Amino acid sequence: MRFCGLALFLAACLMVVAPAPADQYVQTFDVADPMEAGWMYLQGFSSIEDTGGHPGSYLFGENAAYWPLAIGFPLAPGAPFEFSGDFRARQITSMGVDAIVEYVCYPTTSGPISLLLFNDNGTPADIVDDYAAVLRGADLPSMEDGWLSYDYDIPVEENTLPAEWTWWEYGTDAPETLEWDYLIQNVSYVGFMFGDPDLFGISQTWNIGIDNTRISWVPEPGALALLVLGAVCLRRR
Repeated sequence: MRFCGLALFLAACLMVVAPAPADQYVQTFDVADPMEAGWMYLQGFSSIEDTGGHPGSYLFGENAAYWPLAIGFPLAPGAPFEFSGDFRARQITSMGVDAIVEYVCYPTTSGPISLLLFNDNGTPADIVDDYAAVLRGADLPSMEDGWLSYDYDIPVEENTLPAEWTWWEYGTDAPETLEWDYLIQNVSYVGFMFGDPDLFGISQTWNIGIDNTRISWVPEPGALALLVLGAVCLRRR
């Protein structure tokens, strides 16, 4: 009993001083329908391919135009969805995606893979007042690169728009005043853009893919402490 009491004390110390490892959800697209996965391309035709992903299945976009945008969204307003909600309360730390460019009309096209966090301004069926905070990542893959991975830190504790992030008024009736503090607690849906939303996308078509869309967060401190406590007590027994 004294040993488990010591273990309990050590677990409590861990709750205070030890950083908890991040938990993560990954959408591997091992489903039949893009809608079932909660992801689709806004331009072109979206489909789930069983092979050719990173690895296995992936979300394929055929004949996507301009700067292709893949969005992840709840299947119904208010429905549970790992990539939406109150990112601050959930202690979200990062998001990521694996991406490939299989074909593009102009292979010299350059730009970043951008992460977009959207708010629908309370009108989920109407995009005219939607807006997003944008973080530009590393350069697009070339057709020779194959699959590349991109990860983005999300500073949820910031009260104002963080450095390197910008606003994008996706709809023509977006609010005049945009606030990071509100957005980060009310993320309606998310997106990964093959390009920079502030730059003009030339008229061309793409065949592209994304895989392993992922989101990470800090687990509740008590979860780590209880795990340590259980492991130590079981070892003692």
